[in-house]
Amino acid sequence: ALLSFYPEDVRLKKMAARCMQMAQAGQYNYPRSLKRGEGGAAHMAAAEFIDAALSMVFLLNRRYKPFYKWMHRAAADLPVLGREAHAALAQLAAQSAPNGTDCIEGLCAAIIAELRRQGLSDSSSSFLLDRSPSIELRILDPALHGQG
Repeated sequence: ALLSFYPEDVRLKKMAARCMQMAQAGQYNYPRSLKRGEGGAAHMAAAEFIDAALSMVFLLNRRYKPFYKWMHRAAADLPVLGREAHAALAQLAAQSAPNGTDCIEGLCAAIIAELRRQGLSDSSSSFLLDRSPSIELRILDPALHGQG
């Protein structure tokens, strides 16, 4: 039963949460930290973004996310955005300062396109936080719908 992956409502709940995490850490706090000259905070935001982005890619593929030290390598073999995420996140980890924002926004755009392709979001926003409500609307289980 465990190998059949999460129930769809649980997967959707997790995806909505990952949208919020990616938006907060990568699209908002990473560039904001750079503008304030807080390199350490920018690296922390990048690390949070990388973890959430890899988790999202595994969810999009309906695969369990492995232990953190194997996540990045395992992502490369995923058919949906695996190679793209692997390359973008390797580049982000190696980047310094503003170039990292391009890696983040590029991967967010690819994830948004995949959310649309899977019929999970109809928002026109490029900010992932705005995708979360449309994903949550697809949750049928009242015990999961709308809970933080």
